[in-house]
Amino acid sequence: MRLQGKITSWNDHLGIGFVTQNGSDQQIPLRYEDFIDRSRLPAVGEVVIYEHGKDSQGRTIATRVGFPVTGNPAAQSKSSKTAKPKPPRRRTRGLGTVAVGLAVIAGVIWWQQHHAAPEPPSHDHTATTDSSIAVEPDTVFGEAAPYNCDGRRRCDQMNSCEEAAFFLRNCAAPSMDESGNGIACESSGCGWK
Repeated sequence: MRLQGKITSWNDHLGIGFVTQNGSDQQIPLRYEDFIDRSRLPAVGEVVIYEHGKDSQGRTIATRVGFPVTGNPAAQSKSSKTAKPKPPRRRTRGLGTVAVGLAVIAGVIWWQQHHAAPEPPSHDHTATTDSSIAVEPDTVFGEAAPYNCDGRRRCDQMNSCEEAAFFLRNCAAPSMDESGNGIACESSGCGWK
């Protein structure tokens, strides 16, 4: 059954609005795609003829919408608005959008790896990488120590208990003090008299 009503609101950009049936206060959704004649845009205040239908979610909407053939002052005054509207844009994420997003993420990661501020020096003395560290004369051995800090950090790399004690005191090798008592390589027999 064809009904007659007046357009009470309309959004050209989205192509949607509402129509109110004559003699009723109920507003029914109205879509541009449901107009029979799409040669011009509808406008608020225009009289339209339509049928009740259902959308994909089962809600009542106006379908098979048309303009009456008789003279309609509102329609005549709006007839200068003849530009065909763009159909409503659906917000989809295409492959291009995903690719751009991934490129931006990859660029940020690359920039952080290549332009980030250098890390502050570590206070962890086990990470010393100098192959040879100059050592002041040792009070135990008298003159300059016979050993060099060459990067070794474990008891199984030492040749003697004296060398292990030197490395513990001078070469930032706390892993050689297994019990934390200041004696190097106790499990290897050092420190026992």
